[in-house]
Amino acid sequence: MPIDEIDLLLLKGIADTASIAAAARAAGLPASVAARRLTGLERRLHAVLMTGDGERMRLTQAGRTLLTAGTVFVGVVAAAAQRIADLAAGRPPGIPRLRLAGFGSNWDQVADDLSTHAPGMLLEVTQREPSAAAELYDAHRVDAVYAWHEPDRPMSTTRPAVVLPVLDEPLWVALPASHPSAGRAAVVLRALAGDRWICGPTEQSRALTHAVCTAEGFAPFLGYTAGSGATGRSMISHAVGIALVSPLTLPAPGRTGIVVRPLRDPPHRRLVLRYDPEVVETRLAGLLARRLRACYAATAARRNPGYRAGPDFPVSGTEPGGEPEFDPALLAGLRALDAGPPPTGDPRRLGLSDLHLLRVVYASGSLNRAARVLLISQPALSRRIHRLESSFGLELFVRSHRGTDLAPAARTLLAEIAGAEAAFRSALASITLTADPPGTPRVPVPSHTTFTGLGPTGVG
Repeated sequence: MPIDEIDLLLLKGIADTASIAAAARAAGLPASVAARRLTGLERRLHAVLMTGDGERMRLTQAGRTLLTAGTVFVGVVAAAAQRIADLAAGRPPGIPRLRLAGFGSNWDQVADDLSTHAPGMLLEVTQREPSAAAELYDAHRVDAVYAWHEPDRPMSTTRPAVVLPVLDEPLWVALPASHPSAGRAAVVLRALAGDRWICGPTEQSRALTHAVCTAEGFAPFLGYTAGSGATGRSMISHAVGIALVSPLTLPAPGRTGIVVRPLRDPPHRRLVLRYDPEVVETRLAGLLARRLRACYAATAARRNPGYRAGPDFPVSGTEPGGEPEFDPALLAGLRALDAGPPPTGDPRRLGLSDLHLLRVVYASGSLNRAARVLLISQPALSRRIHRLESSFGLELFVRSHRGTDLAPAARTLLAEIAGAEAAFRSALASITLTADPPGTPRVPVPSHTTFTGLGPTGVG
């Protein structure tokens, strides 16, 4: 295969930005490396894919054909690989799936709510604190994150994302029942300057407490760390310290050692939905944000009716109620994930070079012969096969004393994509040229770059 996913990403970057430098940044490459890759791609295909003066580049008709055909083919490979991985993991195939990381434990209600308002979508929730959820998002393990942050300190991720505000939640304070302020209807934060504070296990929790207190003119004594909400509530009930909490965090019925009180002029934390626009369609993200707000309101009405009815409640009465909001087009974004290139770093990603490996092993019948064809050592080939099988969670190769063959899953994969690959190779053949048209401006290449037997344009 003369092209890979990075080449397609560079071509897409040029189509979107008309700039090699911008396309290189999108692909995570230096501009000089990107230029050499593009020149090498033209050399391999004997085709003119770009034209321009170096500052402003555009794809030729051949370049646009290659980008379209390559994107479709990689998407077919991704969909087939995803189906095989889903079957191996026991997931129902063919259902649009949203992978979301979120904090808290109230996800049963959210999932049930979405089953009414977005039927046909499979919601996979991973419960994580915001910092850990951001790591999952950057690693392409989830498609969206429901998290909180300080209003003036938004979450930082390296992966492109759209951030959709959900609500600004006022912070309350949890106190021992014996605390001097426990009987007040609302507590003045400055009156707690001499108390010891209990924080969650993350640096984000400590930073929030520190920022809220210092904004009131005092540095808090961050005395203790609680590994969970239950541990924190137990510590508070034993008068170990106090803590900032969500108004939805109320003590269990009958627990008399702890009270939760609002703060006068309360600080807030911002709850947001961060999502990948290449995976989650904009209207679907809006629906998800509305349902998160609706579930928050329902939980508040159940756990803290006074807060729900109070003037500081952050969800307006005009939020959508129980009416169905289903529109089949809302799931188009999730279906597009199965029809487009898989995100870099996805654990079930199958690259075009991996397809080549499968075919070489199948044709060779042994790792020794396959390693010679692939120009790598047998141990290196074995490690690559191990990583590939581990990422899928199933066996792709069958090893015996007679050699190495493809497992049924790998054979099924190659059979499913055979038609798409034939169409892609036909598109490659259609764009092949024997030479550049006279006077075609070329991709600039650093002067020290040379190709044996070829001119600096990469065309023979």
